[in-house]
Formats: sequence, C-alpha cells, structure tokens
Amino acid sequence: MSMTTGMKNVSERWRKASRALKIDDQKYGIRLAEALERHKGPEYAMFDDPLEASVFFLLIEMLKEKEKGQVAMIPGKTQQAGLIKKE
Repeated sequence: MSMTTGMKNVSERWRKASRALKIDDQKYGIRLAEALERHKGPEYAMFDDPLEASVFFLLIEMLKEKEKGQVAMIPGKTQQAGLIKKE
C-alpha cells in the first residue's frame, strides 16, 4: 500500500470513528481528519508509517494555529491563546 493510500485510509477511519464520539466531541474528530487531508503526496515520502505521518502533520497544523495566536483544534472559534481561562 502506498503512503498516499495509507494516509487516506487513516483520515477515513478517523472520520468514521468521530461518529462514535459524544455529539460535542464529533466536530473535533472531523477537524482532525480535515487537517490531515490538507497534506498530500510528496510530503509523505519521508515516512514509512501512515500513523506516524498523520501525527506529525497534525502537530504541524496545531503549531501553525498556535503561532497565529489561535487556540488549536476549536472549530469555528478564534480565541487569543492568552485570554483563555482555565477552570
């Protein structure tokens, strides 16, 4: 199986797995799958394992969001990282 096929399979499994999550958490699973789908072809060449590549590219997406001053992985919201209160 090629890495492209492997990554597509991981993304599809994550979408399906998202349906089994609590309704409030489903959007996060979908967002993870979407973030993974933004990375394509040649970027995969440095990996042998689709799961390792998936985690790597998702971490890149999270760091990009953090660098922009957004809270990573919160769909539909753009909050400044320094303004979030922990409960």
